[in-house]
Amino acid sequence: MAIFEIFLINFLIFLTDITFNYYGFLTSDPNPYVLFSIYVSSRYGLFPSLLVGLSSTILTIVSLFIQYGISAQQLIVSWGVLRVPFLILVISVVVGVVRDIKERKIKDLENILQLTESALKDCRNNLEKYESITDNLEKKILLEEKGIAIFTEKLRDLEVYNVEDVFNEAIELIAQFIEAQTISIYVLGKNDFLRLKVRKGPAFLPNSFPLTKSKVISNSVQKGSFSLADLYISSESFDLSYEPALSVPIKRKDKLFGFVLVEIISPEHLNRSSQMYLQVLADWLASTLDISAELSEVVITDDITKFLAFFQKINERFEKFGIPYSFIYGKVQNISDFEQVKRSIRETDYLFLTGNEFRIILTSCAQEGLNRVIDILRKIPDITIEEAYTVSQLQ
Repeated sequence: MAIFEIFLINFLIFLTDITFNYYGFLTSDPNPYVLFSIYVSSRYGLFPSLLVGLSSTILTIVSLFIQYGISAQQLIVSWGVLRVPFLILVISVVVGVVRDIKERKIKDLENILQLTESALKDCRNNLEKYESITDNLEKKILLEEKGIAIFTEKLRDLEVYNVEDVFNEAIELIAQFIEAQTISIYVLGKNDFLRLKVRKGPAFLPNSFPLTKSKVISNSVQKGSFSLADLYISSESFDLSYEPALSVPIKRKDKLFGFVLVEIISPEHLNRSSQMYLQVLADWLASTLDISAELSEVVITDDITKFLAFFQKINERFEKFGIPYSFIYGKVQNISDFEQVKRSIRETDYLFLTGNEFRIILTSCAQEGLNRVIDILRKIPDITIEEAYTVSQLQ
């Protein structure tokens, strides 16, 4: 388009020149070729303006030959003729170079602007992506917190009648919240030997083996939880046949009871949520087993110190998990009636005797359970219930 414009306007200037005998516009001021050169160099740059200078010089010489004939040869080499193409050349170079530099700067700025816009677009996309990820994480955390709250509430509602129920009920409950093929609970015996207590799902680990055989289980003692993925990252060598997917210790203070293990689980379900469920369950089991250990040693006592220590543990478990418990204070007229009182409570309950008075702590027992025990006790002759209450979150 620029070349067509140059040749067209130059031709029109040349046509005007030979029509009205302007003799190449050598005496015109300003010279139309010079003006056109300034226009082209400022609009199109250096090379089109040089083309204007070349074409205008040729047209000026042709015009002189047309109007002066053969005598124009002497005029061509004169300064009066040469000054016009020289002036056009100078203007073309100066204006064209300045214009090209300006255009290059503009293009560089445009490129920078495009890169900036592209970077801003990427930032916006990343921001939207991170906002989406954040929203998903917030929803996931809320769901996890809601799930943990529901799980804790389910634990609180469990009513166990003996120590075995603790394990059976725990494994059934955790299976409802973790999408694992196999979950198990192992207890720690003498000489650091692990023995299977209860399992839900197909077996992967042996039913008994030394604690030191498993790197995952051993590491979980100190770290609170440890997974097979953590083990792969470490440089430790291991025997896969002794390694569960996830291990959480059942531990209360310095007392280690055993481990809650996920033996088989798909990788996408081995996540923070599963670990949180296991840790809550392990804490609950540790508290329950610690209390059960006290019960296995002495269910009936006349030692007020033991009674108060046990009462404190029960209350601590309530404060941590919200697991309700009940208390009964009564009197009997005949010492022989104590045997009937003992048969009226569970293995997981605690009885304190002093003189003709008795106090009972019903572990994991809400108001409904308390009412059942009171109904049984009132059927015993010569027994008086002086006080009975339940400690629960519903109060």
